[in-house]
Amino acid sequence: EKTCECLCIQPYCTDLSGRCAAMFTCNPTNPWANCVRGVDCPWWKNTLKENSCATGPEIPNGVWEVWPTQKECCALYPQSEVCETLNKREEENPPTPFPTIGAANLPDFEDVVVKFSGSNIPVDVSVVAFQKQLLDVLKIILLDLADEYNTLKIIGLEYRSVDSRDDDLIYDIQVTRQDGITFGSIIRDSIRERISFIFRDMIDWLDLQGV
Repeated sequence: EKTCECLCIQPYCTDLSGRCAAMFTCNPTNPWANCVRGVDCPWWKNTLKENSCATGPEIPNGVWEVWPTQKECCALYPQSEVCETLNKREEENPPTPFPTIGAANLPDFEDVVVKFSGSNIPVDVSVVAFQKQLLDVLKIILLDLADEYNTLKIIGLEYRSVDSRDDDLIYDIQVTRQDGITFGSIIRDSIRERISFIFRDMIDWLDLQGV
């Protein structure tokens, strides 16, 4: 028989009493590390774009509230264009009383993966700090791109944890899916075109770190 169990957001974890506690009393783990986006990953208020929700296996720092489904999170923003799209699709395609056979429903968002080589990060610089700074630079590029493409709606941007300094720096970008448009190639091309801007900004940041 299944019982209710707390799922804690890092750095908190479940202690012996089954409650979420500070990390010094237990070993913190990420209960969503192996979740699948659009299936069983948590949803939270999007820190990148107002009135929208984001999802993924890594919950951003400072986020302490999550929801199990996009619908429950979107209920916080009934006037949002992103969530309005979800609600409209559910109204237009209500469940049938009998099983049906057809193509699997695609998620309401498109996942775009961007990779950078991490092999040249100076040894006296924190990889995590470098990742966060690069994430801020990518935010600027994506927001500029969203101004250029009215149909581009960014609902998430996060980086994956790395095990060593030689690993690639991988960023997951989630955008609202649009019929007939593949935003992945548009986003990657835009990042390539702005690679000199990215390089210059990261060099300036390293200078501020005294490297």
